[in-house]
Amino acid sequence: MSGMIDERGETILSARLTWSITTTAGVDNALASATRAAETGKTHYIVAIAGSFRGADPAQKELRLKDGNPVVFETMINGRAVITFPVPIALTKGNAATVDLEASGTPGVTGWVAMVGFTT
Repeated sequence: MSGMIDERGETILSARLTWSITTTAGVDNALASATRAAETGKTHYIVAIAGSFRGADPAQKELRLKDGNPVVFETMINGRAVITFPVPIALTKGNAATVDLEASGTPGVTGWVAMVGFTT
């Protein structure tokens, strides 16, 4: 049976992308956040996250991936970024997955985030 290995070295059998989430900040100059709800006894695997701003590109802002509440990946972006993880990031079993993009700091500029993954 084919599969892939996660960052902990565990085999994920028959893994395939099963969900994606996109969202924009609800108001100008606000945090943009997308969450895949926790599922009891299941693990979310993240294969890509993305963030960008609509309007002018602000100075560097932080894009974060959270495992429940703890941040497991963070980077600074200049306007827009798509980050793929060749080895899926396995979150803690039973935790939600959240991607956040810091507020732009500029009126009239809204953030946008996306997250792609699967759950086993």
